[in-house]
Amino acid sequence: MSSASELGLNRLIECDYNSHIDEKRLNHPMKIAAVSKFRAHLRNYLNQVKAGTEVLITDRGKPVARLVPISRTKTAGESLTRMEKQGLIKLGSGKLPKNFWTLPRGEDPQGLVLKALLEEREEGR
Repeated sequence: MSSASELGLNRLIECDYNSHIDEKRLNHPMKIAAVSKFRAHLRNYLNQVKAGTEVLITDRGKPVARLVPISRTKTAGESLTRMEKQGLIKLGSGKLPKNFWTLPRGEDPQGLVLKALLEEREEGR
């Protein structure tokens, strides 16, 4: 059986002399789930992890695993720059021309743009 220090949990939780978790002394907010409860409610715990919560999985009160969200290392700016280099997008200056809202709109007498928009909404894109 792995100890808390072997799992890298010693800085997050404190255990008693049997390596059982003392939930009152947790210095980091996280969910704690027994293996059986984790298996029964896997989807719920995965949704919580996606939302940023850590889950500590225990077996008979002893920590055996920690489920943490994957950190997003790339910022939105890095992703946009990469897509621009690939020719997928063209980054704007971030400012609209002063007369933007008074510019004439493009003509679409057959309503093709509206039709395409409504089709995309129906498809859920």
